[in-house]
Amino acid sequence: MGYYGLLNRSGLEIVTSKKMLSYEEMQDLVGVKGEDAYFEVATSKSFSDTHIDLICDDESIRKRHKPTCVTTEGYTLHGQVLILATGITRGNFQLLTKKQAEIVRTQVKFLACLGSSFL
Repeated sequence: MGYYGLLNRSGLEIVTSKKMLSYEEMQDLVGVKGEDAYFEVATSKSFSDTHIDLICDDESIRKRHKPTCVTTEGYTLHGQVLILATGITRGNFQLLTKKQAEIVRTQVKFLACLGSSFL
């Protein structure tokens, strides 16, 4: 069992999952229902554990999704952001461990989250 995070303008949700998400499920989570979505790793440097990635729709700006947050590197992410872990090889996505989920929960405040008052 593991976890993944969903960050949007309503706040952060840590979701418990028994299995890793498929690529299709990841695309659905970063996209808008009824629209095709392709994800990209936006950053892996926003948390103290650099094996935690922020993943978003790579066409979110063109699709005019509203800004969600500004990363610690200054990148503005739009739409729903998926938070997963990666292995030694980038792109080898994994569910977050309990420790990583707690890091996300406590360090998300370092992102400049837009449009929400959950922090």
